[in-house]
Amino acid sequence: MEEKLISIEELIKRAKSLGVDFGKGDPKNRLRYYTKLGLIPHAKRKCFQSRFPSGAYPESVLKTLLKIDKELKKGKTIQEIKKEFEKEKILKEREILPQKEFVLPKSKFLPVKKIIALALLPLILFMLTATQEIKPKEFLSSLLAVLQEKFKLAQISSSPPFPSPETSSLSLEPYLTINAQTLVRPSLKAEESLEAPNFLLLSGEFKGSITASLTGDRTYTLPDESGQICLSSGNCVRLLGEVQTPGGETARLAKFTGPNRISNSSIVDLFSGVLITIDEKGNIGIATETPRARLEVVGDSIFVGDIEVEGGIEATGDICTKLEGGKCLSELLSYYGGWGGGGGAAGVGGSGSPTYLAMWTSSDILGDSLLHQSGETLYLPGNFEITGSLKVSTTSLPQLLLEYGNLNYLKFEIEENTTTISASSTLYINSLTGQIIASDATLTATSFVASDATVRSIGEYVFREAIPICKYPVPAQTESTNFVQISRYFSSGETISSISKLKGSQRKYAFLINMADDIPTNSSSTWRVYRPSANATYTSFTIQGNAMTSLEEGKPILTDFMNLPDDDWRLEVSVPAGRKLRVFNILLLVFDQVL
Repeated sequence: MEEKLISIEELIKRAKSLGVDFGKGDPKNRLRYYTKLGLIPHAKRKCFQSRFPSGAYPESVLKTLLKIDKELKKGKTIQEIKKEFEKEKILKEREILPQKEFVLPKSKFLPVKKIIALALLPLILFMLTATQEIKPKEFLSSLLAVLQEKFKLAQISSSPPFPSPETSSLSLEPYLTINAQTLVRPSLKAEESLEAPNFLLLSGEFKGSITASLTGDRTYTLPDESGQICLSSGNCVRLLGEVQTPGGETARLAKFTGPNRISNSSIVDLFSGVLITIDEKGNIGIATETPRARLEVVGDSIFVGDIEVEGGIEATGDICTKLEGGKCLSELLSYYGGWGGGGGAAGVGGSGSPTYLAMWTSSDILGDSLLHQSGETLYLPGNFEITGSLKVSTTSLPQLLLEYGNLNYLKFEIEENTTTISASSTLYINSLTGQIIASDATLTATSFVASDATVRSIGEYVFREAIPICKYPVPAQTESTNFVQISRYFSSGETISSISKLKGSQRKYAFLINMADDIPTNSSSTWRVYRPSANATYTSFTIQGNAMTSLEEGKPILTDFMNLPDDDWRLEVSVPAGRKLRVFNILLLVFDQVL
């Protein structure tokens, strides 16, 4: 009966409903690919509801698609699945293959050997069956198989009167001889031996071939997917590429001079025992198998050339030099009095650079200072701080010359009745922290520039700016015992004041708050400068209660001077329970305090 055909669209729809994955492309392309590999048959042409014929597949293809999808999801490749299908097809054909009856080829005359063999066939059959050791049908099956191979008998399809040669259990030789492609299921086991000039083993996409003569009594394991061959003795070779070597010298260690080439290294090994050890921590030992550091040498060592050590040197023994006039460290210590118990020091350590003035870098080590001399000039590349007076005595002018580069200078010249201060550019005199007094109370200059002509004392506060910071445009009132925001928020990166700080001063702030409250005078409201990003209070203060019966008018309150963060802060306030506080305005006052 002809199998039912279904359209390509119906096949794809039913396969997808059963979970078949056709990938991201067109499912029809996948079906064409499977057809090309021989996994499914070619599509046929059939008319369905329309009058035009379209592609159709046998309904059994649906089961095939399910099986392919299942194997793919197990991780198998499509080539592996194809080979499994081919093996199943061969086995299936052998199970359903019609038995063959051997007949003589159509020729007018038969060779003499063939005629004699056919004539003796009934006699041989009678003699063997008379012994009741071999059944006639089984013997005929084996015998006809031999005759077919020897005489090339023709075959015609018909029902044989006895089993086919493939099912025969009779062996004409003591061993199995394979001279053609043979499918063995499930395994091939040789009781004695297997002989073949070229033995080829296949497993999936991998194959192994034995062509050379086998030597010794060994077990050979052919390469697996990693390319590794092992013998029963435990020796393994991994086939990652051919290693070539031109040969080497006795006692010379080998090294890779290229990806696949080995040659002599620069190391000669003439020692028969263990001399160098590298432990699991990376420590290297010479003449010891238990190194305690990155390098441990047991025994005397000879170094030809200088030894440079970036760290310290620790020695449990003495350190000596054998040069002429050289001494050991212990002799130097004895000469200078020794360390501990002998009194005296062992000398001064350290090093320095030519032309630099030395300074103590520790209690017994000297090093370079910043002060150095070149010819008659003394250089100080760093700051020069004087706690006392600076006295410069000279008989020639100028008395004092300060230079910056080659073009900028400040010169002080003292003569018998006059003192002259000159500079390479405009001279600015800052009167912020002191006074300037001339002998005749007159200050004469071609040009005079001063940012502030007022003379102030140290610690004085200079008012710079008042910034309104109240959060609300109308009076705001609170009764909260928790802190609530009452000022604007100075966000991250926002500058409080655009006015720059005076030279020689520090920035200070104060709050001028116009407020009213009914808080008793023995209590107070609490204020804090809060930083949201840090979730912390920067500073806080309190304002004594005013006990006002009416909150219609405010009272100005000036806080103490304080420091504030440059940005990320706001002013918050809380009041005692049952009390009210009204804020009319808040001014942030900016001051510079003279240092």
